[in-house]
Amino acid sequence: MPEPAEVQRGLQDVVALESRICFIDGKQGRLIYQGYDIRDLAARSTFEEVAYLLWYGRLPSATQLANLRAQFGALRALPEPLVQQIDQMPVEAHPMDILRTSVSALALFEPDETKPGASSIGGAQRLTAVLPSILGQFHRRRERLPPLRARPELSQAAYLIYALLDRDPTEL
Repeated sequence: MPEPAEVQRGLQDVVALESRICFIDGKQGRLIYQGYDIRDLAARSTFEEVAYLLWYGRLPSATQLANLRAQFGALRALPEPLVQQIDQMPVEAHPMDILRTSVSALALFEPDETKPGASSIGGAQRLTAVLPSILGQFHRRRERLPPLRARPELSQAAYLIYALLDRDPTEL
């Protein structure tokens, strides 16, 4: 009779898949994205720069970063039928339920090249750009605050703070 296979507890030393985007060394406490240590990225890079790195495999030039920020600003607006849907959702609902439902509904209003879940970077950019808008729309409705005004000049992090708190963030 063959020996029973050893049972692995949890995910310790289990390789789930190989990735060309990141490397994780849990024993050494290292997370590397496209050759960059996550600690260095967190200390020196913006959200947009890291998103670009993950999508394109390299950090952006100043022009590429400006273009990505402009793209995010241009893609933040929610289709009016989605705004109406969010406004009909129960205010006591969990924000993750609202986000999940809204992302699914968003696909109904998107051109093919920017549909969430599409295999294109355009879809990933649209989804990344619109998440703060969905959360902000629901939060403001829940708090009985007026709708957001457009702020395409803000970074993703700054826009999320604005969408939830209706104020510009500090530099930190």
